[in-house]
Amino acid sequence: MNKTLLLILVDFLLLTILSLTKWDEDRSESTSSDVDTDTSVATMAVMEQDLLDTLTSSLQEEQGAQEALAQQMREREAELARREEAIRDLQTNLQTTRDSEEALKQERSALQKENEKTQLSVDELQSKYDKLNVEARQTEAQSRMLQEELQEKLKEIDAKAKQLSEAEEKIVQSQQRIQELNIDVRVAKEESKFLQQNVDMLRTEVQAERQDRIKAQEQAGLMAESVSQLAEKSEDIREEIRSNTPINANQIFNDYLANRVQATFTSEVFSRGRVAEEKDDTTTIFVSDGQGVHAIAHLDYTPLGLSRNPAGFRRVAVSLEQDGQAYNPSVLSFLSLDPRVAAVPVPRDRVEALGGSIYYTAIEPFKFSEAVLINARGNYYGEVEFKLDADTPGYVKMQSKIFSALFGEFSPSTGDLVFSKTGEMLGIMVDRRNCALVSNLVVKESIPLNQRFENRELVNAISSLRSRYDVLPAEVR
Repeated sequence: MNKTLLLILVDFLLLTILSLTKWDEDRSESTSSDVDTDTSVATMAVMEQDLLDTLTSSLQEEQGAQEALAQQMREREAELARREEAIRDLQTNLQTTRDSEEALKQERSALQKENEKTQLSVDELQSKYDKLNVEARQTEAQSRMLQEELQEKLKEIDAKAKQLSEAEEKIVQSQQRIQELNIDVRVAKEESKFLQQNVDMLRTEVQAERQDRIKAQEQAGLMAESVSQLAEKSEDIREEIRSNTPINANQIFNDYLANRVQATFTSEVFSRGRVAEEKDDTTTIFVSDGQGVHAIAHLDYTPLGLSRNPAGFRRVAVSLEQDGQAYNPSVLSFLSLDPRVAAVPVPRDRVEALGGSIYYTAIEPFKFSEAVLINARGNYYGEVEFKLDADTPGYVKMQSKIFSALFGEFSPSTGDLVFSKTGEMLGIMVDRRNCALVSNLVVKESIPLNQRFENRELVNAISSLRSRYDVLPAEVR
């Protein structure tokens, strides 16, 4: 209810109260009062009508105001619904923003870690770059040294070429001398034959000439002995020339390719609850010291090794093959000169059946200051200088780096075979620097092949090898 309607009602009630009030008048004036009363009633009727009109108008206004208020309420509820929807959207966006913020935090953390790793990589690269700079300067200095060494080598090659030319001239002269000696030998043989014929003729003569025949026989015997001595000297001369004349490295390598033997090691090893078969291949040659013949190889090229546990091995077999022929030896031995040199004894008739030639150990290994080194796989070869060391008897030290105009640059490695300049067997590389001289083929330990090991025989053999290795000079271990 508004204020205007309230005021009208209050005025109406006030007028009604006033019209009904009786004042202290004389009852005699009743007639006059009745007239006033009629007037008041008429007035009240008019006022009631005005009041009704006013109330009707006010009610209509009130209804219009309520409808307007209801419309405002509906609009406000719609606005409130829109705001609640907007609030929900904002809450959703807020949660999405929070999720995005969390993801961004994680991504930022990952990026920081990646940045730290990148920084570490940059530091490492910088360190490597500095190290490479130092190595580059060292390499440049080494290159200058190698260039100087190359010049010295070229001078040595020129000098050796001159010496080779002089040696060839001496060989030609020696060959001419040999031919002359051969002619003398043939002449002496013809003379001996002629004298023998004379002796046969003298046998038919009379008894009186027997003494002369005996003298002739003695003379013929002396001449035949002279011829034999001359032939022996000729052979000695040829042997002396051969032992003093170095063989070209190309020829030594070509002979090695023709005489090398393929060695295949097959072993059965118990591991992880089952027996597995392993195979190792290498190449070898037949070597003799004048007694037996062995095929030798470095221990690292066999299934065995000083660093491996021998307890798991059940059986080891070896097959030697050449030109389609094969031989399965029954024993694997280890030489007394170094525990890392393995040797397989091979009968001479089997060597002939396989078709390989025998390399004999060098009688004078230090006649030349250089040797011919051939890789165990036959991949490279070259001439290598070596030196003796009083602290390591039985070994020679090879140059760790060679730069030769003839054969290129290479480094010796474990298991390489070393030959003297006369084509004899000099030794085998036990590491990248030291060569064990194979002067004999004396065996220290042996294990059976092609059968199961019994009574810890392999374990005992490897233990003995390790003990011998531990007492070697530090320079060759």
